[in-house]
Amino acid sequence: MIAGQPDKDKMSYKWNREYYIEDKYLKPMDFIWCANYFKNNATFADKNQKKCIISKNKIYTNGKIECDKEHMKSIYDNINNKAMRYLRLLAPGRLDKVNYAEMNFVRLNSRNVFPIHPDISEKLCSIVIYIAPHQSTGTILYKNKQGDSPYEVTWKQNRALIFCRHDDTWHSYKNPHNEPRDCLVYNLIG
Repeated sequence: MIAGQPDKDKMSYKWNREYYIEDKYLKPMDFIWCANYFKNNATFADKNQKKCIISKNKIYTNGKIECDKEHMKSIYDNINNKAMRYLRLLAPGRLDKVNYAEMNFVRLNSRNVFPIHPDISEKLCSIVIYIAPHQSTGTILYKNKQGDSPYEVTWKQNRALIFCRHDDTWHSYKNPHNEPRDCLVYNLIG
């Protein structure tokens, strides 16, 4: 699928806002690098440390970089144009508000739940990319904070869920399994 073209078969759920799903979002070498980042980074070594572990990385529109690894800049270069195309489709009025991009490596350890929430208002566009394991639970979309009409965006490695934050973009994620749930979360921040 070309970035910016919805896959109608995967978008049958009518959420409060438009969203996109794209398979094979990362280039193969970037996907492998991300999977290895989770395996080899000391931040994620202790699986009992916390329920949710986040490694935050920022790349500003002026070129300033706050990253753990140089390869993250390469990943940024490979996916930022797609992210901006999705923002143009979903919320064109936000294009000139982007200050930087965040690439957060998010691990949800086993038997944990992140509660229903909309993203913070500074997040203009969010892209959740499923990394590992091979099978897990995808992001769950809801009609409201109470959790009505849940819909799981099926987990598939290297699948991306793309949406723009609004007050009614209720979602959550959970990990009922025995191994960690790893995602790369790419946000355009205003």
